[in-house]
Amino acid sequence: FESHTGLSLASRAGAGAAVAVLLDAGLAPESRALCRAAGDPESSVFDVLLAHLGDANLTCEGGLPLLAVAAAAGRFEAVESLLRAGVPADAPARSGDTALLIAAARGHLNVAQRLVEAGADHDHRGQRRHTALMRAAEAGQSHVVDWLLAGGATTRTRNSDGDTAADLARRSGHHAIAESLAQSPASAGWW
Repeated sequence: FESHTGLSLASRAGAGAAVAVLLDAGLAPESRALCRAAGDPESSVFDVLLAHLGDANLTCEGGLPLLAVAAAAGRFEAVESLLRAGVPADAPARSGDTALLIAAARGHLNVAQRLVEAGADHDHRGQRRHTALMRAAEAGQSHVVDWLLAGGATTRTRNSDGDTAADLARRSGHHAIAESLAQSPASAGWW
């Protein structure tokens, strides 16, 4: 049984005005509520909670940085708020994955683009030594793959199992992506 406070209930309900009143009255913000708001595309209380909690570098459940939680949910505005608050674009999760790898796998192109603009390394090697291109290819996110290829993402990189992005795409049944990767030059783009 999970206990609920007035703040957690107001946060879950997206009652931004109520959350602000509770926080202004001196109620201590809960990091758990901020993590939930970051991962909820319908939440309207993220910025209110972030302003009161003040810890943009918070680590949420599962060792995920707040930035990675927002990126996984495709929360562009939350990602933007965190970057403005000084969170490094490449802040790794406990697993080694970054927000860029997670956004690429989930197909959140606008978030991935913003993270690269903010300095995220497109060749960062996360869990199992995967890159953003590998994650996008394996997940069938062709629009992200196309964008990464246009930017010159390296196609010949191998993960810890010896697989390339094309191998991962093929194994996952994304044959058009695998063919596109096989036809692409190894790198030469706007990175």
